[in-house]
Amino acid sequence: MGTPWVRIVRAWAKKYGIKAILFDLDDTLIKVRELFYKRMDESIDFICSWYPKLDKEQLKKRQGEINTELFFQYSVDPKRWVATYKQLQAEFPGVSSEIWKEALRIVFLVYTDIPEVFEGAVEVLTLLQQAGITCVLVTHASIEWTAFKLEVTGLGVFFDHVVCISPAEFKTLEAWVSGAKAARVSVEEVAAIGDNLKGDIESARKAGIKLLFWIKNKEAWSVYLSGTVPEGTLVIGEIGEFLKCLA
Repeated sequence: MGTPWVRIVRAWAKKYGIKAILFDLDDTLIKVRELFYKRMDESIDFICSWYPKLDKEQLKKRQGEINTELFFQYSVDPKRWVATYKQLQAEFPGVSSEIWKEALRIVFLVYTDIPEVFEGAVEVLTLLQQAGITCVLVTHASIEWTAFKLEVTGLGVFFDHVVCISPAEFKTLEAWVSGAKAARVSVEEVAAIGDNLKGDIESARKAGIKLLFWIKNKEAWSVYLSGTVPEGTLVIGEIGEFLKCLA
C-alpha cells in the first residue's frame, strides 16, 4: 500500500471532517483475548494434574462464569482474578491453598505475555500517519501494562497520544472525550474504533462521536458483545478491513 491509499485516506478525512482517530488497543489492534484464554486453560489444567478426579469441564465452566460475573464489580482490574480464584477455592474445597496460589500465578503470566499484532494493523496505522491523521490510543488498562504492550509490539511509534483508563474503573464517554481533548480537536472531528460494544462504541457515541467502527468478533467475551449498536456504526471483522470502508 502506498500513495494511492494515502490520497484515499486524506479524501475520506476531508469529506467527514476527521482530524484524529481514536483507537482501542486490546483485541482491536493486538490479540489479547486468546492470551487470557490460554492462561485460563493452563491454570485449570495445572489444578487437574494434581487432582485428576476433579470435573475439569465444570471447573472451567465456573471459572468463566465467575470471572464474567465479577467484571461488573471489578471491571478489568487484575484483582478480579484474585476474587475469581477465591470463589473457586470456596466451591472446590478439596484443592490445597498452594495449588490455588500457583494456579492464580499462571493466570497472571498473561500480563507479561507478548501479544500478536492483528494482520493489517501496522498498514492501517502507517497510512494514517502518512496521511497526517492524528492517532490517539484510548485503552482500558494500566499505564504500565499499556507501555509494555506498545513497546513489545512496536505500535507505540504510531500514536501521538495515549489515554489510559484505570482498570478499576469502566470505560465510559469521558474516556473518549479525553481522547479528543488529547488530540486538541472536538468530538465531531474524530472517529473511534474498538471491539467492546458498550465500553467503546456506545460510550463513544454518547461522547458525541458520530463516525464509529465496531470490530465484531463472534468469539469475543460475551461482556464485550452485549449492548446496542448505535445507528450508522460500521461493523467490521478485524482492523484490516478498516480501509475498505474508506474507499
